[in-house]
Amino acid sequence: MKRVGVFLCTCGGQMSQAIDFGEVRTTLLDEPGVVEVLEHNSLCLPEGLEFLKERAGAEFDRVVVAACSNSVNEQTIKQTLGGGGISSSCVEVVNLREECANVHGDRAQATAKAIGILRGAVARVGRANPVQTQKIKVAKAALVVGGGVAGTQCAIDIGNAGHKVYLVEREPSIGGVMAQLDKTFPTMDCSICILGPKLSEAGRNKNITIIPNAVVKSVQGRMGDFRVQVEVKPTYVDPVKCNGCGACIDVCPVYQPNKYDVDLKPIKAIYSPFAQAVPLKYVINKDICVECGMCMKACGLSAINLNDVPKTVELNVGAIVAATGAVPFDARKKPQYRYGEIDDVITNMEFERVICASGPTGGLMLRKNGEHAKTVAFIQCVGSREEDGSGIEECSFYCCAASMKEARLIVEHDPEAKVYIFYTDLRAFGKGWEGLYTRCREDGIIFIRSKPSEIKLNAETIRPIVVYEDTLSGRKAELEVDSAVLAVGIHPDEDTKELARVLRIPVDRTGFLEEAHQKMRPLESNVDGIFLAGTCHGPRDIVESVVEGTGAASLAVSILSKDELEPPVVVAKVNTDKCTGCMKCEAACLYGAIAPENGKASVNEGMCKGCGACASACYQAAITLQDWSRNQLLRQVSALVREP
Repeated sequence: MKRVGVFLCTCGGQMSQAIDFGEVRTTLLDEPGVVEVLEHNSLCLPEGLEFLKERAGAEFDRVVVAACSNSVNEQTIKQTLGGGGISSSCVEVVNLREECANVHGDRAQATAKAIGILRGAVARVGRANPVQTQKIKVAKAALVVGGGVAGTQCAIDIGNAGHKVYLVEREPSIGGVMAQLDKTFPTMDCSICILGPKLSEAGRNKNITIIPNAVVKSVQGRMGDFRVQVEVKPTYVDPVKCNGCGACIDVCPVYQPNKYDVDLKPIKAIYSPFAQAVPLKYVINKDICVECGMCMKACGLSAINLNDVPKTVELNVGAIVAATGAVPFDARKKPQYRYGEIDDVITNMEFERVICASGPTGGLMLRKNGEHAKTVAFIQCVGSREEDGSGIEECSFYCCAASMKEARLIVEHDPEAKVYIFYTDLRAFGKGWEGLYTRCREDGIIFIRSKPSEIKLNAETIRPIVVYEDTLSGRKAELEVDSAVLAVGIHPDEDTKELARVLRIPVDRTGFLEEAHQKMRPLESNVDGIFLAGTCHGPRDIVESVVEGTGAASLAVSILSKDELEPPVVVAKVNTDKCTGCMKCEAACLYGAIAPENGKASVNEGMCKGCGACASACYQAAITLQDWSRNQLLRQVSALVREP
């Protein structure tokens, strides 16, 4: 015979004032299996938990606890009782505070409702059985997908904690967008000067294995034991033999657009993205290589292999961090600004490379015809805060401060230059950003509140003309400038959507990876053991990306530091004898935890959240929740609605 104990928490008298616990106790003692009903002032406090553990472990094998919100104390209560030898599947926590005490002004009604809910809980737990689970052995390694500043910081922190890290990057080098910037706001630090040492640190950390030119193709398993397949694209240069001497570049006769310099400066067919690249290994763009063999002759290490093929690397990791970043908005989607038609209409990323000393112009602010740009206009919110679907609906976060930084760079290079910033709403809310705005005003930079309607071309001077209306004064005007810089927003690319599919995590309406909870679990995905960092889940600046990289690393380390993990108790189970393979359960699952296997439904317990949507969708009653059988639910409902 099951021995059920019921514990009533008075919550410091709050619940006992709204509910007649004396009547509750008397009624519940008549329920089958209930041997005792006990009260305590605060079961959530240490002394309350100790009372719970001592009494329950000695006298009962099934427990019902009536307390406050399940999301607050349920796990603590179940862990405490587990220490007393009672399986969590044999414990039912009932929320009487929010569901009864706080919502009913009539004490009799609150008491009657409490009795009904507790009857149901007693009936359900009385038919529960201890669930046996097999612990998960933790793979002592992590996978970080994306080698931008967030991913690099994350990998360094995990590596410094003593754990193995695989850093997968689709480009030939880690560094991401930050490696392309000239300066960083608001401090105006040289970007590569502060990023370069970080990249080198990652490259020489013995716990970090960098896998460049690679993409994640599949992920199976669960938290603590993920099995990952990574496809490494052919580079046609053996990274083990290559020492980065550059002899191959000197003899290569073929040029191609340079992605690192935003196609403003050509690069050889065999190349390394930039001087501080990590790893400093060369790759060949086979699409334009003429296979003349000059590089093979120049390489004294025989590192060139023109017959290279894709490779598949299989990894076993305990945690995964997605840090794939985002891409700039395509300014061609805003035809009114004539980007790609008027030579001197450029994007802010092109500006970064032009103004950079290592860029295509050696740091000179030049027009396309070679003349110095003396008058420059920045246009904000290009592809951000868009309601027509052409860009993202939200602010891209970084653009206001980036344009102010770039405006100051122009004035530093040429104090006589005239700089205008056309803004929708100036958002200088980060640390030090207000000071950056103040310095801009002091430097004579002119701010105009307007989102220009179009950019025209002066056919005589071949200069852009910005057409705008000042929304503060109502004045309509045109401004002819030497160069117009479009502050483009950021948005996710197709690779992010593909990664979301592989990881089985959702994306938001814009296409960014979606967090488990925006406020309470901002770096976690809906899949346990998979975390998010940086702009892969929304616009962020460098500071926030670095912070999130460290935060995601700490979450990953919290898994890797354990030898074993306790799997969840409430997961879906499939009765293969009943399952017809219709896969209606797969369509109902919001977490991608169900997939067909040998003609039957199969549940990935590491991804299952125990919501029960699959069970309600199954016509054959072939899939049920462990510890939530149909018999238990029917008994619970019957007891709940039974007349007193």
